[in-house]
Amino acid sequence: MKAGKPTQTVAADVLRKYRAAGFSSPLLDARLRYMEAEGLSRYARILEDQERIHPRFHPLAQASGRWSTTDPPLVNFPAREEGVVWGMILPDPGWYFLHYDLENLHARIAAAYTHDEEDLTCFRNSWDLHTLTACRMWGWQFVAPDRVGGALTPPWQGHTDRRRRLAKVIRYALLLGLGERSALESKDIEKEGLTAEEVLEFAHQYLKSKPAMVTAKKRIWARCVKEGRARSFGGRLRRLAFDPRNKTSVEDAMKEGWSHLLQGGEQDIMHMILASVWQVLPDAILTLNSHDGHVWTFCESVHPVQETMARFTPLVERTWTIEGESVPIPAKWEVIWPDATVEPIQPSKG
Repeated sequence: MKAGKPTQTVAADVLRKYRAAGFSSPLLDARLRYMEAEGLSRYARILEDQERIHPRFHPLAQASGRWSTTDPPLVNFPAREEGVVWGMILPDPGWYFLHYDLENLHARIAAAYTHDEEDLTCFRNSWDLHTLTACRMWGWQFVAPDRVGGALTPPWQGHTDRRRRLAKVIRYALLLGLGERSALESKDIEKEGLTAEEVLEFAHQYLKSKPAMVTAKKRIWARCVKEGRARSFGGRLRRLAFDPRNKTSVEDAMKEGWSHLLQGGEQDIMHMILASVWQVLPDAILTLNSHDGHVWTFCESVHPVQETMARFTPLVERTWTIEGESVPIPAKWEVIWPDATVEPIQPSKG
C-alpha cells in the first residue's frame, strides 16, 4: 500500500480556542499535552548535532517590535524551567552568559494603562503580585508583608503553593483577553489539570474583585476601535484593520490594539535598555533578545561578573513613566557557566 502524505494537524492555538468556546473533552486535553511534549523534542532535535549555532536575528519582523530568530528559532524555545535551553546552549570556556528577565512586565504596563492602584501599590512596594492575585481569586484577605512579615489569612504556604501558581496562570491568560473565557486559551491550563468550570470560576472571582480595572480596559478597547489604531507609550504605532459590521472582527481589533499597548510597550523598554547597554559597554555581545529579557556573552577575564553587574543594574532595573504612572521594573538575574551551572545572582545596588 502506497503511503500518502501525512494528514495536516490542527494547530494547538486553534484547539485552545475550541476549548475556550466550550468544546472541551479529555481527548482534546490529551492532544494538547502531546503537542506540547512533541514541541520540546523538536527543539532538542534541532540542536543535537550542532556544535555551534549562528541564529539570524530579525528585529523588524513583527509589528509589535518583538524580535524573532531563525536557524534556529531561539526566541520560540521553551522557558528555561523546561530544562531545554541551558545545558544545550552554553558559552565557551572562560566565558559566561549574563541573563535577566524583567519581572511582571506586561502586568506592570497594564496596571499603568488602567491606573490600577492596587497593582501599582503592589509593584511600588515589591510585594508578590501572584500572592495578591490568589487572594482575590479565593476571596482571602491580603495582608501587606511590611505589616505582618508576609503572613496571610488564612494560612499561606508561600511561593511553592499550588494556589499561587494557578493564580499566576489564570491572571496572565486574562491579561491579554477580553473576558473570562479567554483564560481557557492559555497553554498552561492543561499542565495544571484544571477543568474548564474551575478556570472560569477563578477567572470570574478575579475580575469581579477588580471592577475599576475591567472598566478601564473596556474603555481602552473602545478607544482603539474608534481610532483604528493603537500607539505604545514609546510611540510605536499599529493600525487596526477590521469590519465594524462584524462583531468577531471588532473584538479581534480590540484584542490586537490592547495587546499592542502591552507588547509594543514591552519592546519600547527592551530597545531602550539595549541602547543604554551599548552606550556603556559597546563590546557587549547580545546572544539572545527574548520578549522580556536579554542574554549577553562576556569574557570573564575582561568583564568579571560583579563588575559587569554593577554596570548593568542601573541600565536594566529602572522606573518608567507610563500613562503618567511611575512604574518600577526590577529583574531576575542569573549567570550561566560553560559547565551548564545556572547561578542566580542578586543585582548590584552600589
